[in-house]
Amino acid sequence: MIPNNKYCSLFYLLFLIFSTSLISGEKDDFYACYTNLPDDYPDLIQYQDSLFGRYADIIVQIGASGQVVFSRETSYLPVWKTNNSEWTFKEIISRKGDGDESRPDVIARYSHVRIIEQTADQILIHWRYFPDFSKVEMGDVVE
Repeated sequence: MIPNNKYCSLFYLLFLIFSTSLISGEKDDFYACYTNLPDDYPDLIQYQDSLFGRYADIIVQIGASGQVVFSRETSYLPVWKTNNSEWTFKEIISRKGDGDESRPDVIARYSHVRIIEQTADQILIHWRYFPDFSKVEMGDVVE
């Protein structure tokens, strides 16, 4: 049974699908990879490897157009980055957690991202978070 509360009456699903039709250039310029981006958040520097492992972040390269970055620095909220600028995606349901607006889940305890599928034509990313840390049942998750 899925709880009926102000956050969700059904499971919310968000699958970010990136298509090679968005890029100009070679298909080799379209890929996703796990990586470890620098994160200088003061409270985490000494614990990064034990908390997150070596490959905690994801970059989706979309040709010369730019990248979609899922990093701990934004509690995995995706960021579209080009050579000139960057834009943060909007959350389905805003979070209120143990951090500030730019990093609502300080140690990514209630946030997760992973590569589900990667082919020459599409990349499927699963992004999941709990919008309210006082409600962490499966029916409260945003995916």
